[in-house]
Amino acid sequence: MVLSCFYTGRRLLRYMDGTLDAHHVRIVENHLLGCGRCRERLLSLKSGQRLASLLPRQLPQEDSWPAIEAALQRRDAGNSSEIPVQRQTSRAYRPAFRSAVTLLLGAALMVGLQQVAGVFWRATPKQPVPVEQEQIDASNFHPVSIDDIRLSDEPHVVAEGYVSDLGVDSDDGDLTFKLVDRLDRPGPFVICEILDSSRLSPPKIGSRVKVYGVSRYDSKADHGWYELHPVMDIEPASR
Repeated sequence: MVLSCFYTGRRLLRYMDGTLDAHHVRIVENHLLGCGRCRERLLSLKSGQRLASLLPRQLPQEDSWPAIEAALQRRDAGNSSEIPVQRQTSRAYRPAFRSAVTLLLGAALMVGLQQVAGVFWRATPKQPVPVEQEQIDASNFHPVSIDDIRLSDEPHVVAEGYVSDLGVDSDDGDLTFKLVDRLDRPGPFVICEILDSSRLSPPKIGSRVKVYGVSRYDSKADHGWYELHPVMDIEPASR
């Protein structure tokens, strides 16, 4: 497995949940630009999260330890005449028995998690595909309208619209452009951010394009908008 994929994979859940700090968000997004396999992992994690949200909620069952302890006491009482030391030994090791049960349950859970993780942690080739040679798989991107992007919970989307503005992010110097439904109206809009300007050139103002990228919401007080960050591909769109 490529080392950068290993470190990115460890952070994908926190990235998806929005709990990753800004520094590591940028590292993950830069890696996603050039790694289709990690983008597939992110899509799989998002699908798993969506499936988990559909499962019925179950209340925890009552503690089963009293029933186990009662069974141990009955066993001790039945064997007291044959093995007098057994009852004392059993009582002495009940905490250890409880710990053993806990460890067995924990081990079973870890095996299950490892099996699930195996779906996402497939080994990647020793020689990663160069960024400039990789083509994104459009089928992995969910089409959304600019106005309805706020309703989508898909991590990777493709939005179509007109480029109404170009700029540079004042915080990190990345290229940005605004995507709108109509050039004669300022909104609704989506802010698109290009992290790697050597790979992707900003589109011309007034052109109609399809933009592939990671759907995010920028909750800063002076922003409060939806964005595609990072942009993974741009292609012309018919009017």
